[in-house]
Amino acid sequence: MADNIILVHHSEIVLKGRKRRYFEKLLIHNMSYVLGKKYRISADENRLVVDYQDLITDETYERLARIAGVSSFSPALRCDPSLDSIREASLKILEGSTFSTFAVDAKRAYKNHPYTSQDVKKYVSEAIISTYHARPDYRSPELRLYVEVTKEHGYVYRDKRRGLGGLPVGSSGRVLMLLSGGIDSAVSSIMLIRRGCRLDYLHFHPYRDADEALKARIGMLASQLTTYGLRSHLFMAPFTPFYRRILSEGSKLEVPLFRRYMFEVADRLAGQYSARALATGDSLAQVASQTLSNLAAAEHTVSRPVLRPLIGFSKEEITRMAETWGLSWLTRKEYKDCCSILGRHPVTSSSFEKVDDMWRRLGIGDAVAETLEELEIYKVTYRAGIMKMDRLTTLQQNMG
Repeated sequence: MADNIILVHHSEIVLKGRKRRYFEKLLIHNMSYVLGKKYRISADENRLVVDYQDLITDETYERLARIAGVSSFSPALRCDPSLDSIREASLKILEGSTFSTFAVDAKRAYKNHPYTSQDVKKYVSEAIISTYHARPDYRSPELRLYVEVTKEHGYVYRDKRRGLGGLPVGSSGRVLMLLSGGIDSAVSSIMLIRRGCRLDYLHFHPYRDADEALKARIGMLASQLTTYGLRSHLFMAPFTPFYRRILSEGSKLEVPLFRRYMFEVADRLAGQYSARALATGDSLAQVASQTLSNLAAAEHTVSRPVLRPLIGFSKEEITRMAETWGLSWLTRKEYKDCCSILGRHPVTSSSFEKVDDMWRRLGIGDAVAETLEELEIYKVTYRAGIMKMDRLTTLQQNMG
C-alpha cells in the first residue's frame, strides 16, 4: 500500500559535512513553523518527507516554495522498497494520465537492495509499456517518472516543483536590512534569506506617524518578505530629526549625510540586539548616491559589516528577480520615501572629511539619538499560514 506524501529535496545542506544534521534539523523546524501541526516532517537519507492529515492545497505548495533551504518538492507516493511495491505505486500515480512517450529516472540511496537502479527502471518501464502502450523516450518524453529508493522506502513522483533553494533561515546569523520601500532592498532581502540570514528591517519614513507609512506600503512589504523569512522585526524610524537639521542648509551633501545618518542609526540599533551585520539594496553606480566614494563616506563610522547582495547587478537583472519573487508590484505603486524629499542632484563624489565636517556643524549626531528614542517596533510572524504584526513597547520585548 502506498501513502500520499510530499518529498522535499535540499541541495547545499548535503555539502555541510559534520554540520549537515544541524542544518537539516533547522530546515525541519522552519518547515514545521510555516506548515503547522497538521504536517509531520521526517528525514530519510538526504531527503525530507512531509506526511499530512488532510488534502493538500495550492497554498501548501506556495508555502513550501518560499522556504529557504528547500531546493525542490514533489507530491509523491511512498511504498515499501520492493520492486513489486514500486511497480504498483508507479502505476497508481499515473492513473488517469494520457501520454505516448515516457522516461523513468531511478536512484538508489541504499545500495544493499538485491537489485540495481537499472533493474528498477526496467521493471517499472515494462509495467508502463504493458499498461499504457507507450514507448520510452529519454530525450524529450511527454511524461517523466522519478523513482527513489532508500533503505526502508520507495518514493515515486512525477513533478518537481522548484523551491527557494539556499540555506535554512537562522543558519547564518541575524542581519538588519535598511528597507527603502523599493525593489532593490526587497530583492536583497530575499537573497540574504536564501543564504540563511534572519532579517529584521529598519525603515526611515517621512510621515507624521508610523501607521501612515505602514498603510502606504511598508506594512504590506514587510509582511510579504516575512513569508520568506518566517519572522522578523520592523523598526519604523522618523525622518524628521534629520530633516529639521538639514532643511535650512540646502547642501549638495544632503544625500551623503542622510546615508551616514541611516547607517549610524542602524549600527547603534543593531548593537542593541546583537545583529551581526547591516544590509542594503545598493547597486554600484546605479544612482549618484551609490558611487564608490559616496558608499565609503556613508559607512566610514559603521562598526559591523555592510552586506550588499546587489552590488554587481544591473537594474534589469534586479527587476527580473523581483518578478520571480512576486515583488514587481513595487515598481507599479508609487511610494513617498525620504530620498524623494532630499536634493535631486546629489554629489557623485564625497569625502568622509567633508561629510564629517557638515555632520558636526549641523549636529546630526543628536538626530541619531533622537531617532533611536522615537523608534516604533513591530514583530512580524508568518506561522502555519497566518500572518501577524504586533506592536512592541520596548526593544527587548519578544526579540527572540
